[in-house]
Amino acid sequence: VANFASDNVTRVDAATGTVIGAPITVGDGARGVAFDGTSIWVANSNSDTVTRIDAATGTVIGAPITVGDGPFGIAFDGTDVWVTNALADTVTIIDAATGTVVGTPVAVGDSPRGLEIDGTNVWVTNNGSVSKLRAG
Repeated sequence: VANFASDNVTRVDAATGTVIGAPITVGDGARGVAFDGTSIWVANSNSDTVTRIDAATGTVIGAPITVGDGPFGIAFDGTDVWVTNALADTVTIIDAATGTVVGTPVAVGDSPRGLEIDGTNVWVTNNGSVSKLRAG
């Protein structure tokens, strides 16, 4: 669970609803959270970064990854992590295996916030529109 004002995330046992351990410090303004099967990815909207966390241990992996201005939503497509940059009107793609940004950010509509992946496409919600991008 992202804790925006506290700049951390809280792990919760899905079966019991019990908090696991202490909150994990991430970047400034934690927003979106995604899971890739091994790692937790957190969009930090005020520091323009994404933090990667080992899901098994709760340990932050490497340095924060710089993305576009105001990262908000985040999702995993099976290979890459997609991040909406609300203040830049773009989406950044991160290779989940290497933790590196792929190419340049993709322009979408005004103030993208959320995104979902249907296995083939990435659907981005913008202010007053929806963008469709090809996953993978």
